[in-house]
Amino acid sequence: MEESNQQIKPVYSNWAIAALVFVILSMMFMGVGFIVKEAHWCMGIVFITGFLTWVAAGICGLWGYSAVSSSKGAKKGYVFIAVGLTWFVAGVIALGYAIITLPPKSNHVKSACMANMHQLSMGLMWYATENKGQFSSTATWCDDIKEFVGTDYDDCYKCPAIRQGDCHYAINENLLGVSLGRIKKPDEVVMIFESRQSGWNQHGGPELLAYEDHQWKDNRCQYLPEKSKRPIGANIAFCDCHVEFVPVEEYDKLRWRIEDETNQNQ
Repeated sequence: MEESNQQIKPVYSNWAIAALVFVILSMMFMGVGFIVKEAHWCMGIVFITGFLTWVAAGICGLWGYSAVSSSKGAKKGYVFIAVGLTWFVAGVIALGYAIITLPPKSNHVKSACMANMHQLSMGLMWYATENKGQFSSTATWCDDIKEFVGTDYDDCYKCPAIRQGDCHYAINENLLGVSLGRIKKPDEVVMIFESRQSGWNQHGGPELLAYEDHQWKDNRCQYLPEKSKRPIGANIAFCDCHVEFVPVEEYDKLRWRIEDETNQNQ
């Protein structure tokens, strides 16, 4: 009688414990991912591991619920199960929201990059207006236009697709000391362009022009695979401050020198 009257003490379900452990691991991996985001390869590994542990938390939560509910009081762990399932459901909702609301990455990055270049070109024009109609020195242009760009626009020196470096754009070196009045067709003369490498106060010509669309690795442009269907080219700001994406096939049509423009008008 004494043995039959003894109540069996419930124990935690292994699935419930696993669900809680995977939740903790998932949070840790994703937190570490944000910390090491500058190291692309490391961030990818950490986020993938975090994603797998997030999925595992949901699976263990479901199995744990089934095991505890069918144990007739022999097992417990509903709190751990609730944590695992809540974490999984929250992740599903966040992922769904991101997929629905975020614009395509390539278009978003390209638009943001073009907006940055427009802001910089406007800064150069304001500088010229305040300095007898002459452009900034190509060796100090980034520094010269800071007061015209504004402190709230420090990020406009950087392409949103690139993490390294302080400036990802270069100025046409042929604009050194040129007055605005000499440029008869400002909508055709290159002012600022995406550079193949990052650096402050970059200046040059076609030799520095980026040859692909926001594909960077190790702080430099890399060629796209031949099978890629993405357009190859670069964003370019012209002397009328308009910005457009120019395919690499049209690079030879770009105007870099003021003399070239004068000769074509004769």
